[in-house]
Amino acid sequence: MKAHDYIQNAIKELYEHDEKIKTKFYESIDDEGNPINDFHQAHHKFIDWIQRLNKISEEFIDSGLLEAQAIITEVTEHDCVFYIRHRDVPGEARSVVVANGFRVLKGSFISPTLIPNMYEIVKRLRHENAKLIDSQHRLLSDIDFDNAGQAARFVIGKQVNGLEEWKTADDVPLKIYNNSDIDDDSDSLKRPEAVKICETNGIDIGSNFTLAKSHKSRKHYWANPSASYLLQEWWVLLYDDIKRELHVFCVPANSISANEMWIRRDKTRPNSIDMRIRYENESFQDIRSKINFSKWLVKSIKY
Repeated sequence: MKAHDYIQNAIKELYEHDEKIKTKFYESIDDEGNPINDFHQAHHKFIDWIQRLNKISEEFIDSGLLEAQAIITEVTEHDCVFYIRHRDVPGEARSVVVANGFRVLKGSFISPTLIPNMYEIVKRLRHENAKLIDSQHRLLSDIDFDNAGQAARFVIGKQVNGLEEWKTADDVPLKIYNNSDIDDDSDSLKRPEAVKICETNGIDIGSNFTLAKSHKSRKHYWANPSASYLLQEWWVLLYDDIKRELHVFCVPANSISANEMWIRRDKTRPNSIDMRIRYENESFQDIRSKINFSKWLVKSIKY
């Protein structure tokens, strides 16, 4: 249905506009004047519109008005096909790399189960494509994904590394085929999702916040927020994508001075804080400044 496609395009454009005004805000934050309120209002307006459109999109799907539109890829001998033959999935899935990402092919077996703490984007993709999975749990059409990890999690229904799960017919993992061992983490918690989790738990974090992910070494949470954040009420959100836990802190304005933190002076991120908060540390101590963020902890949320 064209209306549904228009809605999805509108959602995409709203996200793009929201990113633009955030970029403009961060670029002008040190200028004269105070654009914070204008930015805050525009940001929440976009998020409100996105939520409304997502609701309408879900109603289209639930109503049964959308017909499954089959997209079938003709695989040739020149295409490298990758397979998932997972011990927890009683069937095989096939895929190929395409220009915009990763394509899982028609006939692939999709696990009928999905773990409760799966990334929200994978849950949404399962819901939106439910009509493209038959009663035997096989795809009726090709489906495109942003990356191999997203595709693997959609297929297996668990938190897995796509570069390890997708393999050639000769059992060569995609990470070796690509000469890379870094899984695409674009399914990790995004800023709008973090805001929504906070709002659901009764916390309004506003626009002046930093979202930091636990480093793959599991030694610290790392981020490079602007030093200007210290002059305002600053929300710090630390998330652990393995334990699925979000730690929310509210640092009062001017409670930390710039000379207490480690400020970067390089050309890449000038006047940015090099924040590294210890992982699995009750004090949530910043490694460089030795400041304990635990005194500003508002809540730890499972998501």
